[in-house]
Amino acid sequence: MAGAMWPRGKRIAILVSVLLENWSEGRSPTYFPRTTPLKPGAIDHGGVEWSHYGGREGVWRLLRVLDRAHVRATVFANGRSVELYPEAARAALAAGHDLGGHSYAQDQYLSDLAPDAQQALIRRMLDIFEGATGKRPTGWVSNVYSATPETPGLLVREGVRWYADALDCSLPRLEKTPAGEIAAPGPMMAATFLAKCAGVSGVADFISFKCAW
Repeated sequence: MAGAMWPRGKRIAILVSVLLENWSEGRSPTYFPRTTPLKPGAIDHGGVEWSHYGGREGVWRLLRVLDRAHVRATVFANGRSVELYPEAARAALAAGHDLGGHSYAQDQYLSDLAPDAQQALIRRMLDIFEGATGKRPTGWVSNVYSATPETPGLLVREGVRWYADALDCSLPRLEKTPAGEIAAPGPMMAATFLAKCAGVSGVADFISFKCAW
């Protein structure tokens, strides 16, 4: 890692991420710009509509801004978002952006699932992306950073090469990807673009570490 350099002699890299998120059917974010809460158990129809703004309008505006600025980003999308708005996922790829996995729905947390259930959810989400766009994501960030110590290994088994979850850098496990590369789980977002931007191979393809900017 010590000899890694940014392309064209650049001294700093900036990672641009766009989150495209949706909740399960009939569910909505717990945050909403209202002053009076609804009664317990009431369906928050306003919140549900508000949560669909990203797929219907917001992500398209952001893609236009990025295009005007000649900036390429990683669009982290829920599997449900890709089901609801496949055209947005395809547009992001067509514009040259990367598409990363972001679990299935915002209200479904990996931390609530046993490892075998996590594996099934990860595989389902990656299959949804591939079915909608023809491309299987190679990157991942768990929704609400809900990853568990088992998550990195589960991602490796599905062919994911890099991730941006905040995990403890003391995790010692090393595993091999389907391509035979060594993959190491690690802690923070800063290094997730090392392999992508600096062209570093091997361990760096799947390693993250704490970094001060």
